[in-house]
Amino acid sequence: LSKIQSLKKQRLLKCQKQILYLPNLRWTMK
Repeated sequence: LSKIQSLKKQRLLKCQKQILYLPNLRWTMK
């Protein structure tokens, strides 16, 4: 269970980083 949670956290962090570093992409996706 903890493994899955950590994986989910990593995924979330990755997504957040992408949004932070690529704000333009976020706007184009809209």
